[in-house]
Amino acid sequence: MARQEYADYLRALWVVVATVGDEVRRHGTTRERDLLGPLADWAGVLEADLEAVAASTSTSNADAQRAALRLVRSMRSQVGRDTPFVLGFSYALMGSHLGNLSVAAGVSEALGLEGGHGTRYLRASEAAGPDAWPRFRARLDETLDEDQVAEAERGALATFDAFGAILAALVPGARRVHHVTALNPEAGDHPVPQDPALIALSNRVAGLAMERFPYLGFRFGGRGDRYARSDGAWLLTLCDLGPAAAGRQADWLAGVLSARGIPT
Repeated sequence: MARQEYADYLRALWVVVATVGDEVRRHGTTRERDLLGPLADWAGVLEADLEAVAASTSTSNADAQRAALRLVRSMRSQVGRDTPFVLGFSYALMGSHLGNLSVAAGVSEALGLEGGHGTRYLRASEAAGPDAWPRFRARLDETLDEDQVAEAERGALATFDAFGAILAALVPGARRVHHVTALNPEAGDHPVPQDPALIALSNRVAGLAMERFPYLGFRFGGRGDRYARSDGAWLLTLCDLGPAAAGRQADWLAGVLSARGIPT
C-alpha cells in the first residue's frame, strides 16, 4: 500500500471511529459507552496519524469514504437501543487491533515512518496492554445472552464487510476525488469542490469565521470547526447553480443552522 492509499485508509477509519464514537457518547446506553469508550481516544489518535502521513486532509478516495459511511449509517440506527448488533461491531473493531499490531512495523518501514508516527492507531493494542483484549472479551461475554449471539454476529459481519469494501476501494488505480468526510467525518455525502485550491480557500474562510464569531467555538467546540469547513466547502459548489438557485440553497442552510442555535 502506497502512502496515499494508507492515508485514505486512515481517513475512512476516522470517519467510522469519530462519528460512531460521538454517537455513542451522546446517545449510547451505559453498556455501549462502556464497550466503545476507547473510540473517543482513537479519533484523536487517527487525526495525529493523518497529520504524520498526509500533507493535506482534502484529498481522499470517495469510494472508501462511502463504504465507511454505509457502516456509520447502520450503526447510527442501532446506537442507543442496546442491541447485540452494536456488540458485534465492538467485537470486530476491538479485535481488529490484534491484526493491526502485526502489520504496524511493516507499514512504518515501507512508508519511512519513524518513532511510531503515523501508526499509533495500528499500535493501540500495544498501548492498552496485553490484557486489554481478554478483559474486553470477558465483559462482552458477561453481557451477551445466548439468544443474542446471532444478532451480534450480524453486527460483526457488517463491520468486516465494510472494512473489506474500504480496502477494495483502495486498490491502485481506483478513482480518487475529494470527499466531504476528509473535512468532517459527520458531514454525510454532500458534494464539495474538486479543486484543491477551492478546498484550501474554504478551510481558510472557515478558520476566519471561527475567529470572527467565538460563539461558534464556545457552543459547538471542535464540531463547530469541522462543520464550518464542510458547510463552507458545500457553499462553494453553489456557484455553479446561478444566483437564484444558489440563494434558495443558502436560505435552506440558514434555516437548518438557525434551528441548531446559529443566528443567521
